[in-house]
Amino acid sequence: MTGALIKEGASDWQIFQQQNGFAEISLSGQWQHESAEEEASQVHICVKREESMEPVIWWQKCNMHGHFWDITLKVPAGGLYMIETCFTPNAKEWSEWAVRGDIVSHIGVGDLYVIAGQSNSAGYGKDYVYDPCELGVHVLKNNGTWQLASHPLQDSTGAGQRPVNMDGGSTGHSLYLSFAKYLKRELHYPIGLIQTSRGGSFMDQWSPAGGELYVNMMERIQQVGGKVKGIVWYQGCSDADKDHCSAYYEKFLEWKNSLCCDLQEPDLPVFVCQLNRCYKGKTPDSDFSWGTVREAQRRFGHFPNVYTVPTNDSVLSDGWGHISAKSNLVLGERLAKVALTHIYGKSYMCDAPDIVSAALVGDREVLLTFDHVYDKLETFGCEPEKLAFSAEDGNGPAFLESYETREKNRILLRFSRALGEHCKVCGASEMDMQRVVPVDFATHLPILAFSGVNVEKGDRKR
Repeated sequence: MTGALIKEGASDWQIFQQQNGFAEISLSGQWQHESAEEEASQVHICVKREESMEPVIWWQKCNMHGHFWDITLKVPAGGLYMIETCFTPNAKEWSEWAVRGDIVSHIGVGDLYVIAGQSNSAGYGKDYVYDPCELGVHVLKNNGTWQLASHPLQDSTGAGQRPVNMDGGSTGHSLYLSFAKYLKRELHYPIGLIQTSRGGSFMDQWSPAGGELYVNMMERIQQVGGKVKGIVWYQGCSDADKDHCSAYYEKFLEWKNSLCCDLQEPDLPVFVCQLNRCYKGKTPDSDFSWGTVREAQRRFGHFPNVYTVPTNDSVLSDGWGHISAKSNLVLGERLAKVALTHIYGKSYMCDAPDIVSAALVGDREVLLTFDHVYDKLETFGCEPEKLAFSAEDGNGPAFLESYETREKNRILLRFSRALGEHCKVCGASEMDMQRVVPVDFATHLPILAFSGVNVEKGDRKR
């Protein structure tokens, strides 16, 4: 070929992470021409809007090093763009008759989000819903190439030797295409997804101390320049057993803190999906284990730059806790509204009700108080035995006899017997949670599941 060749710095469909409205894109390559003089030859580069061919950056001289060249461009957030090269033999200035060279197409400058976690991050929605691909929402696939994002985001096409995060099962719809499209629509610039999740993975595989999935995730982030906007995380089913659940809280914090340190981004946002229900694989310890993991995930949301969203109202596509395509569509939008509010300064009623306190206000009455209630807590008029709350003290479980909603953000629980010391309450904590979960009437967001919350002595006058 005659002309300028692009060897490094950009590929078709790539999304670059913007900072302060721009991305610095460093490109390099070489040139070939049978009659050109090395000292008098010049490579130029231009960035154009693909939809109109209008220049965003007019032809710029590249740095020349013999038959090699390089340049760094400051490209504004937006796209899709094309990067075009040309070569002028024996002349230093750009000419409209210059020899055209390589072109990189369909690139954008916007925000990058890393998909991490296990099967619901990989996407196992097995039913059908209209969730089409869209220009400006692209994905870095398992095979290391950028493509237009479409379901399944996790696949083995062209991967060659099996990558460390390749799923063994058949993937389908995930929530993150919906998430990315919602962000793009509101932010008016492209969104890139970086696929690093793996179904069935344990926290130990994400350990910063050499966990294979942590290493793979960091390699992918470095591949795109070492900067991302945030991490989206759905993981915990594999750790929801008696051998792993108690360590989940500390392992996640180690993962999150190491990630921020390694990327030198102390304020890196992490968006956590709290575990949904699961029908199969139940053991005598399952309710405790799943409740422990969900409680840890709820508490993660109390840390700066960590945001937990509920999933316990989602429909499943099988018995193993895999969220359906239709519910993934909803969860993606739910997650996007949290990001838009807390990261981008938009205004959505997006936060789910979260328990603040449980107070003993009578011998057998507990008053629950919730934060992030915009209107009122709705229980749908269900019978007490169908409401997803429970209590336990040194004498064992206590039966919920009746309840009342108080003010807009409180629920009074009345149990069948007096409650003793060391009493704890749970809400929507069971593995196969079939009871009614209260929602905020304004948003219809369900409460975040909680487990083992201490009941403190309260004001008995109420």
